[in-house]
Amino acid sequence: MKTVLVGINSSFTHTMLSVRCLESYAKKCGYDCKIAEFTVNNQPETVVSSLYTENADIYAFSLYIFNITFARRVASDLRKAKPNCVIIIGGPEVSNDDAVLEKEPYADIVMRGEGEEAFCDVLRLWDGNKSVEENKKILFDGKIQNLYYIYEGKNVFFGIRCPKKELDGYPFPYSSLDGLENRILYYESSRGCPFHCSYCLSAAESGVRFRSVERTCEDLRIFLDKKVRIVKFVDRTFNADSRRAVEIWKFLAENDNGVTEFHFEIAAWLLNDEELSFLSTIRKGLFRFEIGIQMTNPETAKAISRPISFEKLKKSIERIPKTVHIHTDLIAGLPYEDIGSFKKSFNDVYSLGSDNVQLGFLKILRGSPMWNEQDGIFSDFPPYEVISTPYMSYGDIIKLKKIEAVLEIYYNSEVCTFLKPENLTILYRGSFFDFYNELAEFSEKRGFFDSPRTFAATLENIYLFLCRYIDEEAANDIVAYDFYRHSRPGSFPKWLKELPDRNIIEKAVSEEALINKITEAMNGSIDVERIKTLFKTAYGVNFHFGFSNGKIIKCDRKLLFIYSDKTGIIELI
Repeated sequence: MKTVLVGINSSFTHTMLSVRCLESYAKKCGYDCKIAEFTVNNQPETVVSSLYTENADIYAFSLYIFNITFARRVASDLRKAKPNCVIIIGGPEVSNDDAVLEKEPYADIVMRGEGEEAFCDVLRLWDGNKSVEENKKILFDGKIQNLYYIYEGKNVFFGIRCPKKELDGYPFPYSSLDGLENRILYYESSRGCPFHCSYCLSAAESGVRFRSVERTCEDLRIFLDKKVRIVKFVDRTFNADSRRAVEIWKFLAENDNGVTEFHFEIAAWLLNDEELSFLSTIRKGLFRFEIGIQMTNPETAKAISRPISFEKLKKSIERIPKTVHIHTDLIAGLPYEDIGSFKKSFNDVYSLGSDNVQLGFLKILRGSPMWNEQDGIFSDFPPYEVISTPYMSYGDIIKLKKIEAVLEIYYNSEVCTFLKPENLTILYRGSFFDFYNELAEFSEKRGFFDSPRTFAATLENIYLFLCRYIDEEAANDIVAYDFYRHSRPGSFPKWLKELPDRNIIEKAVSEEALINKITEAMNGSIDVERIKTLFKTAYGVNFHFGFSNGKIIKCDRKLLFIYSDKTGIIELI
């Protein structure tokens, strides 16, 4: 029999871990499966055609809130095009729904809970020479757990088998990394979470199960040797076991290849002195920490079973060294959080100065405690996002959506370096929330959201906005820095006042001194001839304003912008 595991990602950059876990475990059990990956941006008929051409006996789909709508159409059409095939579905979007067989009539079997062993049971028992109903009888007689299906007109489910305590029995999920070097690769070293936040699927699980440190490091070495770009751990709380976490971090630092970045979701308040001291020694760019703060309202924290003091969390985050890229999360629409309370949460979190502040919106996940206790109005369609709550109107949600848009465009994209909290308090006298709210309103009035957005137009929009609060020349100077920093411009917009001047470079520094400065800036990784080539395309710009001691001051700064793989910036004098 031929089996195809279907992974439908949100974009080409991503890879799907679940189908690889099934494929690798099936191979360990003696069954070969093929992985077929697509994205929700593909045309559905193209995906159906591709799967039909595979001419498989079994197709297994992994379903999530981000792909269920697309996958449902694909699987349904595939059933009609190939009526005798077997379609298996699994994943969080269908695993916790008792009505799934009525909603997904194209599916023969639903896998619930962890799928590796149940999937291999199906491959072991399924007889390609027998009908689907005859094969279901075999599964029924074997009382195979984790499977939900209709047999003789009745829904059959023999419960969830006890999951393996140790994860070392599951093989490394990637049979090959060829062609995946520049995509986001996912890896799990644990399953479960020690916390029980009511909006999270992990709240329904009990305890945490780990892969051993030795086995985890053995797997991670494969990524390091291949020099992949990003490895994202899907562990709910990577540092739930602090000793284990620091052992793995030290292994990654000792074997750092200078290329791969590792992304972890952590509980910042669990970080101890040993971990923080160690993190100060790593290469900047090696680790990225995602820290779910979600809100700072104590009443909300208690209601969602997340009673963590923000002050304690703040102290922990402020101690994380700058070598680590920090991503903090906020969720709008939680219980007891009105727009005023959320404004405070936003200001509290923004003030931490993390590299990325994600403003998300509450989604009711099937299987989470909040699914049965929801106190608000949510969309009936994936991703089941909040529309309004007793504390926050739909108008409030719309306002926050617009704030999210400008936050992503200007801060999280790193387009504007001047939006760090210490600078923003100088540029704007109100709160951080008010700044982004006013920027969103200003942008909407200008039609910014509805127009094609070039990089120059994006900067022009915020330049015009800043002119309402600070001197026009200072605003131009501050924004111009990011215009040149981003990439070598081929043309210069009309609003830009500071234009490059090669005389600035020649008057400021000798060729020998310049070569030494560039060599130092590039950490000695570039030869003199290459420097001379880069110099021909470099821009020298004279800036007249800067930030100092809590003020915008007049100054005279001559900067050289060197455009190579990334922009190098050298202060000439």
